[in-house]
Amino acid sequence: MPWAGLKEECTIGPVTFWPFQTSRDTKVQDKAIKDHLSKYFACHVDQRGAPVRSVTVVSNGNIDFRDPTPTEFKTTRAVCDVLIFCAIYPNSVNAVKNNNNSMGPPSADRFQLITQYFTPGKEDIAIRTGSLMSGGWKLGQIKFSQPWSLGGFFSAVDEKIFAAMSRTFDLGVNADARDRVFRSLEWFRLAHTEVDEVSPLSKVVMMATAFEILLEVQNTPNTALWIAEKVDKQSRSDDSIADAREITLKGKKELVTHCKAAWWAWDFYKSRNAVVHGDEVKPTDLRFHAPEMDWLNDLIVADLLFGECIIWELDKLNCLENEVDEFIKTINATGDKDAEGLARPEAVRFLHNLNDVHRALGWMKPLPKPKGCIGWGNL
Repeated sequence: MPWAGLKEECTIGPVTFWPFQTSRDTKVQDKAIKDHLSKYFACHVDQRGAPVRSVTVVSNGNIDFRDPTPTEFKTTRAVCDVLIFCAIYPNSVNAVKNNNNSMGPPSADRFQLITQYFTPGKEDIAIRTGSLMSGGWKLGQIKFSQPWSLGGFFSAVDEKIFAAMSRTFDLGVNADARDRVFRSLEWFRLAHTEVDEVSPLSKVVMMATAFEILLEVQNTPNTALWIAEKVDKQSRSDDSIADAREITLKGKKELVTHCKAAWWAWDFYKSRNAVVHGDEVKPTDLRFHAPEMDWLNDLIVADLLFGECIIWELDKLNCLENEVDEFIKTINATGDKDAEGLARPEAVRFLHNLNDVHRALGWMKPLPKPKGCIGWGNL
């Protein structure tokens, strides 16, 4: 990953990410390999032509630079998608919580994964892009320029979610369940590339696909309603704002009540259907109308709700056990009668800022002002 810029080593399952510039002397013992990699990585430059210091090496198992097996490469690609999600999602949360659109997250392009075969001491290099191969080059003859599409500056990954994802390996989680989560993250990655050829409408379809995989959407004549019901069941709390809509079910008009998050999921999937079926979808159709956040759109909101769905899935797989149980135990130990008997879903919402996001989006009742508080209206 030439542009990732990780400052510290991190591991999930069998895969380790480590910064080359600061770790090469401890990670690479063979001098010929170290010298070759140093020359190769020096070919990666920033927009001014200077060699970058952002190279992160991705190792599956032992750091021996052998050819990966197909299974190892699949796992490595999946774990890289986990890293991408854990870097993008918390930045989106912080931007919406603070109503600050300058806090843009990195794009998936920052975590471009490149495989390069090499023989130490031989400076021949070939570059493959998709199904195309360009050969006959030597190290030093060419430069790989840092893309302009890296997005916001990289910050630390969401440690709680990253650790929970690692537990999908450590706790022996059913491989099919883990693979389903990882396949949904592949579509999340694809929806967060920033090349000009990928339109916002294409990203709507990609994010909708990520939701379908993660939520295990059933074969039903009304997929939008099925998704809304699933989101309502997992996201609704006592403070959620509910709306009633009249919709047609089996040819009859019925009044259906769901929380606002669920109805947003309904509308988003309807937008996906419009794109897939070639109907007109205007840019204004993808705006999200939230108080004082005119910069917000449905793709950003999709990040937030998808991230929440990931968190609920990890909880269902018992990968949040330690932190949630410890938090509940700590709260109960305070002796606060109002907090005693804290329900598990509320603990998850608090630990992962889900209530803050819902309130920022207008999906949840605002917090009451503390007694004795002087607001602007009282001055």
